[in-house]
Amino acid sequence: DAQPPAPPKKPLRGFMIFGGDKRAGIMKANPDFVVADVGKKLGEMWKALSEADKTAYSKKAAEAKKVYEQAYAAFIEEHGEPLKKEKKTKNVKASEPLKKEK
Repeated sequence: DAQPPAPPKKPLRGFMIFGGDKRAGIMKANPDFVVADVGKKLGEMWKALSEADKTAYSKKAAEAKKVYEQAYAAFIEEHGEPLKKEKKTKNVKASEPLKKEK
């Protein structure tokens, strides 16, 4: 009972492409940064970026989306719709009231 292959991954958005381009430089310039610091710095840099530069990243994202859509269509044609993952639910029953401790 072989599992079908995984569908193509969704494309990155403009900010994520920007982050991929700039992350290594930030980490090299700031070796003491943790992941949250790098993310904060990327956000600051993105906000300061000109609209023209943001548009360039948006165009890259649009191109990646076109490639994804073609790959996804080919995947569906060959393998059918991918299986949906079930959402995890908490084990709290809605019909039971929460007990308050005194």
